[in-house]
Amino acid sequence: GYQQGEKAYAMDTTIQVLDYAARSLVFARGKQIYHQRIYDYGYEEARAYSVGASAITAPSALCCTDDWLYIFNADRTTAGTLSGYDIVNGKTETLAQNAQATEQQGFDHGYIANGLVYWTAADGVYQLDINTRNTAFTAGASSAQNLAMAAQLGLTAGKQSGGVIIYNGVVLFAYDKGVVRFDKNNPTSLKGTILSEFTIRSMALDRVSQKLYFADDEGLFVATRNGEYPVQLDATANGKSIAVDADDNKLFFTTDEGVKEMPLVHSPNNETQQKASLVNSFGDITALTVDASLR
Repeated sequence: GYQQGEKAYAMDTTIQVLDYAARSLVFARGKQIYHQRIYDYGYEEARAYSVGASAITAPSALCCTDDWLYIFNADRTTAGTLSGYDIVNGKTETLAQNAQATEQQGFDHGYIANGLVYWTAADGVYQLDINTRNTAFTAGASSAQNLAMAAQLGLTAGKQSGGVIIYNGVVLFAYDKGVVRFDKNNPTSLKGTILSEFTIRSMALDRVSQKLYFADDEGLFVATRNGEYPVQLDATANGKSIAVDADDNKLFFTTDEGVKEMPLVHSPNNETQQKASLVNSFGDITALTVDASLR
């Protein structure tokens, strides 16, 4: 045989990558929407969807349900839309479009539940049947889509919104300082404000473990659904978007480095030793969600 150092050998390694259906991370960058399948040991390369340019003017929130991706644009001009993209058939449709250009207009943060689409604007929370197409949106108390005005909730209009969530008939509305809770069917029936020490920029709810994840200028936090035991999880979160994948036990959030992921928190007091890791290096992402369908 050869003695040590007598001969050098070149080693070749072949890695086989199988193209199989999986859940996907979906995110907005500039005027494009991308999807990136989530595998057990990593992520595939991000690929762009063929979403019409008019549906991506200033994407600030994304929601996936069934075969549709909903795109919320914070555009204050008459070009601003709430749009739907049929992932299977590759077609884009407009649900609602700004009827005028004012600071109260726009589709800032979105949520979908029980056949309704919800969004926040500078003066309150709005809702629309998910099957609606090509309707005009005019902000204000007289709006056909009005669910609750900030003033109606005892808030000052024109402040920053951090999202809306519907849970068991209660609306969680992050606005200025904290999260205001009110009865969906009777907005004047207030359920109290939680997390009032935080200026929340985005939030997401793990409905299984009853944990509320949110981001402010100090980073990413978790609390119970009722706002108890807030704990900081990561200081690098930039607050643009958060997504919960309860089925896969993962939390995704935006940072200036790119999207990060970490396991969801399950402890009663929200303490965890888990750390976040980088999924991709796109630091300009403005919105993200998880497509739970296997594609």
